[in-house]
Amino acid sequence: MTNLKQSQRYSVLRVWIDKDLRQGVPFFIFTDALKILDSVTIYHRMEKSSEEWVKKNGGGIFELHSYAVPDDFPEAEVRNQFLKEFEEYFPEIKGYKVKYEYLQVKDDFTAFHTNLYKNRPTVKLMLIIFFLPVIGLSLKILLCLWKQQQLLRFMLRIQFSIKKG
Repeated sequence: MTNLKQSQRYSVLRVWIDKDLRQGVPFFIFTDALKILDSVTIYHRMEKSSEEWVKKNGGGIFELHSYAVPDDFPEAEVRNQFLKEFEEYFPEIKGYKVKYEYLQVKDDFTAFHTNLYKNRPTVKLMLIIFFLPVIGLSLKILLCLWKQQQLLRFMLRIQFSIKKG
């Protein structure tokens, strides 16, 4: 493990703001980082508790991600740069107010650059064999549920054709 190379810093800023984005925007968006913003997650459009918070308080809950903060980018500027780029991509939020925020800047991932796999720990086959029966059971349950759904569709078609005819 000591031979593993460390990756660049990464950062996440979760913000609760008093404005929302236009409708029709997917809940996860990759951006072309102007400096650091790689993606935006619209949490209140994908997570129940966030949706409930927005219904009660208005605005929106967003996560801004940088998967590789440049080495020469000052940590003290990460938050403001995230918000600047967020506003650049989504001008409808101009003039927003931040209600809450939570920033993380970390450097605890290992790198996945070319040929670094040689020094990575391997997976033991015994662990995979242990999970095969569980996976097989899960597949059997899914197959059973699929068969029930097909039977239900068939019964509904018959019922519909009887009522129609």
